[in-house]
Amino acid sequence: MARIAPTMLRVLFAAALTTAAGVASALTYQQLADCMAKGIAPAQCSGNAVTPLPGSGTAPNSVLQATGAPRPQGSLIRLPDTGATFVVDGGGAKRWITNPQVFAACGLDWNRVQNLSQAEIDSVPNGPKLGTAVECMAARGALPAGALVRVPETGAVYVMDAAGQKRWVTSPQVFAECGLDWNRVQNLLRADLDRFRDGAQLGTGAACRIVVATGR
Repeated sequence: MARIAPTMLRVLFAAALTTAAGVASALTYQQLADCMAKGIAPAQCSGNAVTPLPGSGTAPNSVLQATGAPRPQGSLIRLPDTGATFVVDGGGAKRWITNPQVFAACGLDWNRVQNLSQAEIDSVPNGPKLGTAVECMAARGALPAGALVRVPETGAVYVMDAAGQKRWVTSPQVFAECGLDWNRVQNLLRADLDRFRDGAQLGTGAACRIVVATGR
């Protein structure tokens, strides 16, 4: 393979960083050059500079990340040998979805699941398993408006609003005045709930009822 002049490599590398920063930033000049010489676009260039992503000749659903590049929150990955399916949380950890019912109730799409090798699966850190739909929704960063969630360690209860913010219900009295049901409150890990922005506290029953009714 003919080598590309250093000046041209710098141009190619800068363009790749602009168009595919999350992938190209983990690659060297020569790895990018190798990819381009093989007709592989920078955004489809893996860390070994020879493996294109789906649509460029790989097996269906096989996706390789550039070395060290974390997968986005909400990514769905699977080990074909076992069928174990995971969602990547906001901290970059893989969270095992324990059964198909949780997967369905979480609002996920089987067509978005990407098959990975054992080595690729092992390269993603482990996080706590997901045994309920609300745990799964929180892990992927998509709790619905009106959801009632609690951190067991503190007992703090929150209502989720339509902007994806958690709104602290400041007292049991406000909870009661809002007409909420303690049986609908679901426990979450503090790390998962902390990734949601804080909205204005709900210090009166009237304020709480507005959020529950309108999401705002």
